[in-house]
Amino acid sequence: MKKTLLTFFCAFTTLMLCAQSAKTYSDQLVVTINGDSTEPQQTNILFTDNGDGTCDFALNNFYLLILDNALLVGNIALEGLILNDGNGYQTFTYDDKINITAGNIEGVSEDMWIGPILGEIPLVLSGKVNENKLYVSIDINMESTLGQIIYVKFGNDDFESGIKKKEFSIDTSLYIYDLQGRRVTKQFTGHLYIKNGKKYVMK
Repeated sequence: MKKTLLTFFCAFTTLMLCAQSAKTYSDQLVVTINGDSTEPQQTNILFTDNGDGTCDFALNNFYLLILDNALLVGNIALEGLILNDGNGYQTFTYDDKINITAGNIEGVSEDMWIGPILGEIPLVLSGKVNENKLYVSIDINMESTLGQIIYVKFGNDDFESGIKKKEFSIDTSLYIYDLQGRRVTKQFTGHLYIKNGKKYVMK
C-alpha cells in the first residue's frame, strides 16, 4: 500500500512539474516618477505558466537608477494570476495591494531595501506574453504616503505588429492594357492591346 501511494505521489509530482513552464525574459525597464523617467535599464523578469490557466510573475531585486545611484526597492512577486488568450499572446492583470519583500543581492543587507518598510501598497499590473516576449506595465500610487505616482514599463507593447497577416497573390497575367500602359476593362474592335506582355488586335 505504501509503495502504491509513493508511486502515485511521484507520478503526480512529476506531472505537476512538467505542466509548469518557467522562463526568464530580459528587456528594457523604464520607471517614471511623477512624470520624470529614468534611463532604460536591462532587467530580468521570471514568468511561470503554471499549466492550469494561471501564471506567476516575479520582478526580483527591483531597483531604481537615479543619477547613477541605485535606490533598492525589493521583490515584486505575484502568484496565481489568470491567463487569458489574446491574438497570438496571453494577457494577465492584477489590481490589489501587495507587500514588496527584500531582495537578495549578495552583499546587500535586508534593511537596505525600502520595499518592506512601505507596508501594503496599491499596485495595478497589466501584462502580455508569448514564447518570445513579455510586456508589463505597473502602476504604483504612493501619492498619499510618499507623494509619488510610480509607473513601470517593461518591454514594448507591439505584439499586434508581430502577428503575420495572410498574403494574397494576384494573377496579373489576365490584365489587359492599352499602348499607353493603362489598364482597361472594356475593349473595342480594331484597337491594339497588350495582354501578358504580348500585343494583339481586338476582333
